[in-house]
Amino acid sequence: MTKIMQTAEGIIKSTSGTRFIASFIVGGSLYNFFGISSISVPDFRCQCNSATLKFSDISDLTSTRAFTGTVGPDDLHFGFANGPIITGKLDKAATSGATISGSGSWTLN
Repeated sequence: MTKIMQTAEGIIKSTSGTRFIASFIVGGSLYNFFGISSISVPDFRCQCNSATLKFSDISDLTSTRAFTGTVGPDDLHFGFANGPIITGKLDKAATSGATISGSGSWTLN
């Protein structure tokens, strides 16, 4: 049986060469993902609710999770090992794209 994917709009931005934060409002609550990439990437951001989170169940947005993805040149795409996907259009195009992987933690605020 195929699970129905829920969506939430939000933002994602780099905070240093290897770190980033993604924030989404889900069911009236703020969920943040604090990620660390295995490689350094140029600064990036998708603000003004231009990032989209797709997930099957709210329990997908818990704990420490691994991800793989791409950043640039015009958009980003992160897929998580347990199913969620974050996509977005970059506010400013990057000079080139990068394939990244890493892990991070979801928090509910």
